[in-house]
Amino acid sequence: MASELEVGGLKVGSSSDPTLKLHNTTGSTNDTAAVVFGVSTGTADGPRIESKRQSDGTIDLNLFTAGATSQTNASAAIVIDGGTNNVGIGTPTPTVGNLQIRDDSVSILALTRTTASTSSDIGMVRFGNTNVDSNLANIVAYHDGANDSAKLVFQTQATGGATADRLTIASDGLCTFSAGIKAEKGILSGTVLIADDAVTTITPPRKGGFLKLLVDSATAEAGEYPQNIYSGEVFFDCGTSLGIVKCDLSSSLATQLDVSVSNVTGTTGTDGNVTIAVQSGVIKIENRSNGEKRFNYFLYC
Repeated sequence: MASELEVGGLKVGSSSDPTLKLHNTTGSTNDTAAVVFGVSTGTADGPRIESKRQSDGTIDLNLFTAGATSQTNASAAIVIDGGTNNVGIGTPTPTVGNLQIRDDSVSILALTRTTASTSSDIGMVRFGNTNVDSNLANIVAYHDGANDSAKLVFQTQATGGATADRLTIASDGLCTFSAGIKAEKGILSGTVLIADDAVTTITPPRKGGFLKLLVDSATAEAGEYPQNIYSGEVFFDCGTSLGIVKCDLSSSLATQLDVSVSNVTGTTGTDGNVTIAVQSGVIKIENRSNGEKRFNYFLYC
């Protein structure tokens, strides 16, 4: 094996595969082999990479920052546990998961983007497997219409399908479930923004039951400006025999809320009104109120 010493560096081994070995021959507990970078200032060393034998015979790999006065695991910036291969940042014993971050106050795992945007993604946590599909579920953060706002989107994938949005938490705190989400015990609630002359489809937990609808302004905080003329309650049947009726309400409520067993497409119902229609297995809300509205719905079936 050829060895070569050059000014500014040390090569041991062939030029294609240089190897430098540091070996502690005693092999006792807490014995170390280390590489120190930088220049000592006072009693503190520069950055240091160190292997340390533990009492159980495993060997940890530690990284110390410049100025560390002690080369114990407790003072290491990063620890790779030789027994488990777990990585610890700020902790000498990473036992909670494969990567554990610890701080004296609050531990922060930051996913940041270099340049802000108005609608692009910011960061993602992905779940999957390596032998079939590495993209089965995600938690994704997106800008929400401005470079200083964000929303969270939870995604899952059904068998044979693609990863799709299931729950969105908007920057203003509103939560929206995707169509087809069913709730246990026949209860489902949600909030959706519907533009003028547009339709939203909701899949109820069961084929029949009651729908309460509270409509308010889309330009203010939720619930700030409730619109009583579009709000009301209906009994629906979206099974084999379609049916929908408005429940008895006072004369000041639901005066511009219509019901239908015919399909609505955005401009089907009366202009200026809101129409709730039933089709096979679904409820459709058509907004023709001459402006975008926030529709808060509660289903019990």
